[in-house]
Amino acid sequence: MSSEKPMNVWDRLRFTNWRIPTKLAIVMLAISLIPLLITATISSNTSARAINQQTRISLSRLAFSTAERIEQFLVDNHNFIRMAASEPEVIQFLTTLQEEGPDLPSDSTKDQVLAFLNAVKERHPELQAGIDSVVANLLTSDPAIDLVGFYNLQGFVVSHNNASIVGQSYLFRDYVQSALNNEQFTSGIQIGWTTDTPGINASAPVHAEDEIIGAIATRIQGRFITNILSGTLEIESEDISAEERQAMAIYLVNEYGIVVSHSDNDTSWLYHSLGTITDEAVLEQIASVRLLGGTCPEGMQTCDPSEKQPRTPIPIPAAQPLADELLTAMSLGKSGSFRYCQPDQLDTEIEEGQCPGTWHVVGYAPVQDPFRTDPISHMPRYLFMVVVDMPESVFLRPVDRLRQQGLLIGATMAGLALVASLLLSTTLARPIARLAQAASRVERDEPFEPSDIAEVTAQGDEVGNLARVFSNMVVALRARMAELRTIYEVGRKISESVDLERILNEIADAIGEVIPYDVAEICLYDKRQGKMDCKLSARRTSGGIKKTAGPLYDPNGGYLGYVYNKGESLLVPDTLAFTEVERNPEREWEDVEPRSYLGVPLKEKGEIIGAIELIGAYPNSFNEGNRRVLESIAIQAAIAVQNAREVEARESMLKRQIEQLRIEIDDMKRARQVAEIVESDYFQSLRQKAKLIRGSEADR
Repeated sequence: MSSEKPMNVWDRLRFTNWRIPTKLAIVMLAISLIPLLITATISSNTSARAINQQTRISLSRLAFSTAERIEQFLVDNHNFIRMAASEPEVIQFLTTLQEEGPDLPSDSTKDQVLAFLNAVKERHPELQAGIDSVVANLLTSDPAIDLVGFYNLQGFVVSHNNASIVGQSYLFRDYVQSALNNEQFTSGIQIGWTTDTPGINASAPVHAEDEIIGAIATRIQGRFITNILSGTLEIESEDISAEERQAMAIYLVNEYGIVVSHSDNDTSWLYHSLGTITDEAVLEQIASVRLLGGTCPEGMQTCDPSEKQPRTPIPIPAAQPLADELLTAMSLGKSGSFRYCQPDQLDTEIEEGQCPGTWHVVGYAPVQDPFRTDPISHMPRYLFMVVVDMPESVFLRPVDRLRQQGLLIGATMAGLALVASLLLSTTLARPIARLAQAASRVERDEPFEPSDIAEVTAQGDEVGNLARVFSNMVVALRARMAELRTIYEVGRKISESVDLERILNEIADAIGEVIPYDVAEICLYDKRQGKMDCKLSARRTSGGIKKTAGPLYDPNGGYLGYVYNKGESLLVPDTLAFTEVERNPEREWEDVEPRSYLGVPLKEKGEIIGAIELIGAYPNSFNEGNRRVLESIAIQAAIAVQNAREVEARESMLKRQIEQLRIEIDDMKRARQVAEIVESDYFQSLRQKAKLIRGSEADR
């Protein structure tokens, strides 16, 4: 009879009494899974923080660049206004009105003003034709402008392409007052009282010999600001998926916290206030300036503008934290980023610490008024705040995939540990440790080579496969990061100059650093000739890169015609085997026989302005990676080239103006010198002597 006491349930649960396979399986699971889970958690959290921070920086930079584009757009339109204000027809028109009606009462009725204007036009019929020509030229040369008006010193509308308001007093308008006070003026985006469409009022004084004789005012259509927002989104986010592009939005917020423009005209945000405006004085001011236009009385679809009531903004209480952040930053003129909760129901308020919706991250930057400052603080005045909005889940999706991969790896390791706990415990622990060390080095951004885990990747089991996937992933990721750094350096280098020739040379050199080629050509489209002008042809020789200018090409045939007409890149690995597009046999590159071809278009604001072509003397000289790099370079190159061409055009116009001024100065100088000689005593004495001599000869 055995004296061994049977174990009870509690004794069986003690670790020392477990079976050896169970002990080994538990130990293997603990050794393999716990460090892996800790590493994956730390790595995912670190990655999430890094991606979040980088995304905030990227969104803020995108907002800043968009703000710069809007500021430049406003400056360009003001340049058109100043040019129109300096036209001789405008000066003559306003000067004549001022001379013939200096005592026109400021309280004159519209009929009185119209009678005065008609009387002046009858005496000077050429004035109306001249001013109409200036208005037509301004509307034609700047499509962003749809309303143009001229005002005399009393603030009356004396000419306008909307004839119905001629004769009315617009002195109460802030843009008219500012222009008559010798200031350039730019308003925020406002809804037209009669047109019910958004626009920006811009004005400038009209001078005659340094004296203000009137004002010019225009309206810039709001849809052009919307086009800048949507165009910026398309340019800056071509490498993201369609879902991510759809999730991202860019919009403008004015000084009251009202969304006045949206990249996709999202009606749930447009013309709504972020948060609730509680200050009655602010609401009265919004109504008094008719910021959001007006609405007809209830039950009426259309009505006379005089019957309209000012529209007030509909609040979005849930966005109050975002409004507080943006308005504070706008008052200080600061850029930055902010994380906020966007609830599913925008008309509900959010309790602190809760988020009944999705977290969003925004980058923001102010749009500065290019011409005015705050009259009290004398600090820059800001018109809008550009906001780039993206759901947090969109850019954290890679981290979620990393967590899923971590869970998948953990499950795989657990299965292996359970199946091979007795036979493979030692060999299993070693490769896991090597992988953990490699992962830690990658996490610390230390150097990593596939040879560091060669022993693990050589195994044919799941751990070896995991090591290979890990190695390939790290190598591919770092290669992509190096590629992005190279593209960034290329963009920075070609953006440092506005000289077209230098930029083209920099582009060719930069491409040669990342994509080996035998011939590279950069062609710009010449609208006047309807040809592709080869501005730079770079050919690789034994002595280096030889650069010359090329001929004009027909943009309608061959590979170049495909790139230009389709607006798409074209990769031809082997010209002899490629049949989708027929090569132009007339194109030659000296002694280089083209066997590979890569071409990408240069696009600026949706318009093809040129193309970059690479020629290889051997098949498969270029691949899809080269195409991706060249497309990224082409985006930045197109902007740099277009900017250089615009600067070049402005310099040419300035040179012509300077040359004309120099000719006029020389003529005036010669006339003055002749006058000085003729009026001198010596010349008068010679003239008297000559008269006496002629008289003596006549007597003979």
